[in-house]
Amino acid sequence: MAKAARSSRPAVPFLLGVIILLVALAATNPSKEHFRQVMRDQQSLTLDVASVLPIKRTNYVIASKFEIQYGIGSTVCWGAAAYVFICPDKDAAAKS
Repeated sequence: MAKAARSSRPAVPFLLGVIILLVALAATNPSKEHFRQVMRDQQSLTLDVASVLPIKRTNYVIASKFEIQYGIGSTVCWGAAAYVFICPDKDAAAKS
């Protein structure tokens, strides 16, 4: 019995770490306005363009999907942890 109790101990800190990570991601899930502000700060989009383009946000609790509509096309970006935004390049995906 003592051996079984010792083997389950390493799972408890791991599980606690996963729960803390998920709570932290949910607490820092970016909003549309935060996404626009980060894009302005990174100068990925000019201030005027970032303010005008329609952005559709899909909330997945621990992350968000942002679809930027250009009128003739769109770009999909993923955001999590307040400042982590990934916007895959369509050309790179097509080459793979």
